[in-house]
Amino acid sequence: MSYDIHITRKNHWADDNDSVITGSEWKELADNDPEIEITGVAEAKTADGKTTIRMEKELLGQWKKSPDDAPIYFVYSDKEGGLLVSDPDKDAINKMKEIAIRLNAKVQGDDGEVY
Repeated sequence: MSYDIHITRKNHWADDNDSVITGSEWKELADNDPEIEITGVAEAKTADGKTTIRMEKELLGQWKKSPDDAPIYFVYSDKEGGLLVSDPDKDAINKMKEIAIRLNAKVQGDDGEVY
């Protein structure tokens, strides 16, 4: 099971309130960040390499740390009013912090811990 980390303006990422990051804010940030591309698609191979899993979602962004690394996907959720990354590594969490600062938000894990 994956562990998600969120970029949110809410007290807790799962709260129901009006402090949301809008899709247009995320798109504008991504359009102005040369490391992020809104692709709308995420693909990954299973461990055995035989199957490709594909997800299509509007405003899904991709960050690639380096040419040799697998891309990191930023999933925008209008329902949650924020972004999430599943099982991010330390570099991805640092990129999330950078993005959160630019969006006047914070980085928070599924259990509510703030990074």
